[in-house]
Parts: sequence; structure tokens; C-alpha cells
Amino acid sequence: NAIERKFALFNLALSECVIVNMWANDIGRHDASNYSLLRTVFDVHLQLFAHQNTKTLMLFVIRDFDSDAMPLETVVQTLTEDLEKIWASISKPEDYAAAQLSDFFDLDFTSLPHINDSFDLDFTSLPLIKYEAQMFDEQVLALRDRFTDKDHSQYIFKEEYSASRSVPVDGLSLYASGIWDVIQDNKDLDIPSQQEMLASLRCDELATECKELIDGFLNQARQTLNQCKRRVAFTPHLQAMVQSTVSIRSPDRRSRMPKGLALDLERKV
Repeated sequence: NAIERKFALFNLALSECVIVNMWANDIGRHDASNYSLLRTVFDVHLQLFAHQNTKTLMLFVIRDFDSDAMPLETVVQTLTEDLEKIWASISKPEDYAAAQLSDFFDLDFTSLPHINDSFDLDFTSLPLIKYEAQMFDEQVLALRDRFTDKDHSQYIFKEEYSASRSVPVDGLSLYASGIWDVIQDNKDLDIPSQQEMLASLRCDELATECKELIDGFLNQARQTLNQCKRRVAFTPHLQAMVQSTVSIRSPDRRSRMPKGLALDLERKV
């Protein structure tokens, strides 16, 4: 929404480093990864603040990452290519027509494993998520050192990011207010396309309907599992749940929607 875009752009203009949290299984998925938000932020940032000649570090933290399932290098390559495509697709001022993403942003990537190590059901027939609470704590501490240890080889707050943003403490409020005023006056951040609004509204309705169905199946499955004295296969419950939620996206329901909206929903849901 508009306020989310404004806050994101404000953080980007004001901060030396912006941390972007992304779920590992969302990489490459346009809406789940907030690519549309990044596109808007890149676009407006270039229009409003390119003249300041500042550079910002964007630190992408890949959450719930399983190195056994896929090497981090592969995820980094996919995400970098997606960001380059987003940058190439935005409209650029004439003076910056040939500008590259790397002219304004440095990209860095790290990962954190799944922390949640508790679950009240025994899904023995499903692939298990690998929970690594101890490793999560260790990697968070290692990441913190990059922000606090000036002698760290990957120290975050390098002079190249801070030099252009050196503002006296007593002038910080005025500096930040000036940036916010510029962002507030930009109307491009306020008006999503009509198709985006329609798709977002309909997707919310479908998501609610799916959630109600899934909650019902999970409650039924939980009761069944709790009543059994031996392990039972959960697969039949899962198959029934998936089949019911998939039916929400049936062609006959999409055929009653405007063509553009149906295509957008096919991508989003």
C-alpha cells in the first residue's frame, strides 16, 4: 500500500544499510518476495534522490534457509538476477538512462536457518522441516558482529555509505523531515493500478476462503491424530485439503472475472 511504499523509500534514503527479510521459499515469487514494492522504491528513489550521489547497502536476509536443499550461491544468483531485471524495467530520468543498480546500491546476502523447533502434530508422512534453533542463535550473533565490530572483515557501516550522510545530531530531525516531505509530495507512491487493487481485493477474499477450509481440515486431522494410539498416515487428510483449496481456483470461477484480473489472480494466488 501507499504508506508501506513511503516508509520503504524513507528508510532507503535515510539509512546506510537496509535489511530486507525474505523467506527462502518465496525467492522468485513476484508478490511473496515484495518485488513490486522494490520496483516502486527503486523507481522513485532514482527520480528523487539520485542527485544526492549516495550509495546504500541492501542486506538481504534469507530466512528459514536449508543449505542441504539448495546452496546459498544459487539463491543469491536467482535473487540478484531478479533485482537486475526489476532495475532494468523501471523508467529512468534521461541523465541516468544508462545507470546500473550497482551505481546506487550494493547488494549483500546472508541466511538464517529455521528456528521453530516445536510442533504439536506428528506429520510422519510429510517431508520434515529442519529446525536448527542453536544454529539460528549462532548465526544471529555472527550477523550482529558485522554491525558492531569495526574490525570485522564484513563490517556494515563503511565510510562509503556514511560519508554522504554525515549529519550533525542537532540537524538530524530537520534532515529526516526534509526527506519525508519530498516523499510525501510524490504522488506516484499513492496510486496503485486499478488492476492491482482489484487483484489484491479478490486475492484477499480467496485467501480467507482457503484459510477457513484449511483450518477445518487441520482441526479434524488434529482430533483424529490425538484420538489414535498409533501413528496414522496424514497424507489422505492433506490430499483432501489440497483438493478442496485448489477447487477455489477452478476455471469456471475465473471465467466470471475480467480477463486481466483472472490472469493476475492466476499469478498471485
